[in-house]
Amino acid sequence: MKYSYLIALVLGLMTATTQADVTFYRHGKTPTALSSEQPVRLNQALAALNPSAQTYWLAATFGLVSGQAVIQQKQQAVLSRLNALALSWQEQPHQSALVQAFAQQLASWTLVDKSFYSVELDRVRLSALTNPMMNEEAVFYFPPRPTNVQVIALSHPTVVLPHQASRPIATYIEKANPKAFPKVAQAYVIQPDGVVEQANIGYWLRPSSQLAPGATIFVGIADLPDEFANLNEQIADLLRYQLYWWD
Repeated sequence: MKYSYLIALVLGLMTATTQADVTFYRHGKTPTALSSEQPVRLNQALAALNPSAQTYWLAATFGLVSGQAVIQQKQQAVLSRLNALALSWQEQPHQSALVQAFAQQLASWTLVDKSFYSVELDRVRLSALTNPMMNEEAVFYFPPRPTNVQVIALSHPTVVLPHQASRPIATYIEKANPKAFPKVAQAYVIQPDGVVEQANIGYWLRPSSQLAPGATIFVGIADLPDEFANLNEQIADLLRYQLYWWD
């Protein structure tokens, strides 16, 4: 089943005696209740969830259920700006149509709240900063290791390509759309842990970043009007919250 690695942690309200009633449940399985006299920390939640050793830790994290509405608002805000851009380019019918098609693609993305905390137990145990209290309903994601990267651009639908270690970013972009490649001026790399980097895409330039398996390359929209100058950054930021597309 798709997204079978979805795991949720439900935390009860603390009582006056600090009793914490915690319920963990795996997607499609019977909930497991845990009662604790102390507030639950992340390491305790992970111990109870017992994620698979095959988890791709670079992409594993958790998100708050209460944060989902904020992510949906971000998505709607970017969609509104894309629709406004398409309207402003009405005298360029081809470009306007491309923006409208891209907006439809963006609307189809499944986006979820992510904390971007590492949930690799050895890292979590390092300090209190990496081992926060868990006092809200949260969803944990333990995806499998991917073997591909995806390229997203205005000029073409999303293209999924095999990941190759040390392969220049430019080669992925050219492979995705050879005709459009000479016009590419700006690209962003969204790593599986949510880090966003602006990429050097010229073959003659030293790579500014190495792609990890599961990374996304977003080819920025060219020739944006001044009032849309930060739209590419907004789209790249939104891609940090995309649910693992390789699962």
